[in-house]
Amino acid sequence: MPKRVPNKKYTPGFKKLVVETMRKEKLSYRETAERFGIRHKRVRDWERVNLRRVHISACKRLLGVFLSYSSPKSVEAHKYIHKFLT
Repeated sequence: MPKRVPNKKYTPGFKKLVVETMRKEKLSYRETAERFGIRHKRVRDWERVNLRRVHISACKRLLGVFLSYSSPKSVEAHKYIHKFLT
């Protein structure tokens, strides 16, 4: 196995490609890491960050739904979700 470059910086596009490939082809962290020549823990970390971003996006969409109603509950929900996201 070739030596890895220490402290190498990866572009956001590369990270996204790695995570999408892993999901699309249903690969394990190790299989994905071997394919791209990186450490499996790095793949795991990138997937976790990606999942968090997806979760935050879903919360923001949900927040938009709450704000579309004019009830006091939607204002409370907005404050709660805003507190969570910031």
